[in-house]
Amino acid sequence: MATVKCADCGYLGVRQRSTRLLISPGNHQRKTGCPAPPAADGGRPATGVRPMCAVAACNLIKETESRGIKLILSAKETMNRDRGGECDQFTTWMPGLTPKEHIDMNLLQQQRILDAKILKETRAREDQRDRLVNERADRLASEQKSREDKRDFRQGIYLILAAIIGAVAAGLFYRYLPPPSAPPAVQSSHAVPDTEKWV
Repeated sequence: MATVKCADCGYLGVRQRSTRLLISPGNHQRKTGCPAPPAADGGRPATGVRPMCAVAACNLIKETESRGIKLILSAKETMNRDRGGECDQFTTWMPGLTPKEHIDMNLLQQQRILDAKILKETRAREDQRDRLVNERADRLASEQKSREDKRDFRQGIYLILAAIIGAVAAGLFYRYLPPPSAPPAVQSSHAVPDTEKWV
């Protein structure tokens, strides 16, 4: 398991004395536990010493000592303790971003992942719906074709039966018809001369 230290986390913050905003401690404070040196006029440092977790994954204030040099040493120890098993909120520190900006960036990333997941699930549902619609259309087309094939088969059988019945009826009709009589003699109005007499 990788080492997880608050000093390397973007959620680590300290209070700015003038505004009470939670800001990201500088690299010097992350390593030593001591805030940046005071201004040239000898005033107090711009930030407090007590480290805080912006997402409350660890109660860093409770872990640090309360006063003096012990506070600085305790803050250094607290920020550099390995929390691999107890913190699942670690996010890599990006210098220049405040803890709030780290939170916003991670929320945006989580939203993008969620949107991609929703889009993937939506597409999967649409694909499944389209597949079901196509299967139903294919099934209906197959059933329609089967009905048409059965109808065509029945019509073919009916036509064959009609042809057979027609042939049998025609055969019976011709069989029981009276035989044809001899053609009637042709009587002509012109008398044909008997040629045997002249020979």
